[in-house]
Amino acid sequence: MFKLNKLFGTMVEASAAKKSPRFNDYHTGRMLYEKYLSNHPDLFNQEPTLFARLEAKNSPELAKVEELFKSSIEGAEKVEDYADAATAHQQLGQLYFYQDRLEESKTELLKSLEIFSGLATLNKTYKVAQSDSHYFLGLTLIDMGDYSGAEKELNTSAAIDKAIGNQSNLMLGMSAMTLLEKRRNNQ
Repeated sequence: MFKLNKLFGTMVEASAAKKSPRFNDYHTGRMLYEKYLSNHPDLFNQEPTLFARLEAKNSPELAKVEELFKSSIEGAEKVEDYADAATAHQQLGQLYFYQDRLEESKTELLKSLEIFSGLATLNKTYKVAQSDSHYFLGLTLIDMGDYSGAEKELNTSAAIDKAIGNQSNLMLGMSAMTLLEKRRNNQ
């Protein structure tokens, strides 16, 4: 997933030069976020440890990332750039998942999906972000104990990834389905 985030961040970075200054908040937030994740491999996992989540929840670096993503959402919505707003909601939801802020994660990911569903067309970059929204919503729902909802989201993510040929995310999705079955069997 980190390689995908790096690739996605690079694509976003390339398009950022064509965007207004408000996009700098998103780009800066992504860079800080990726740096934090690369320095905390125990967090960057489908099943982050409780300690890693607690540390992330109290991290001043991630507080700054949260602030930048929120600013990016506000800026994108002001200029009616809804695809970028949806992507920033997705990133914020992912951040909240890693911080064990599950209700907030679910809210942000659902906002992202609501916006994406209202857009007529999405390029591949935004389809990856849409798939990531379903994927992280699936992981969030697993942690919340909503296994049928998680399965639906993970299957939707897999369908998008298959349609766009995103093999690395398909593998992550299969791994998440294994986690889902493990949790179901242990309830």
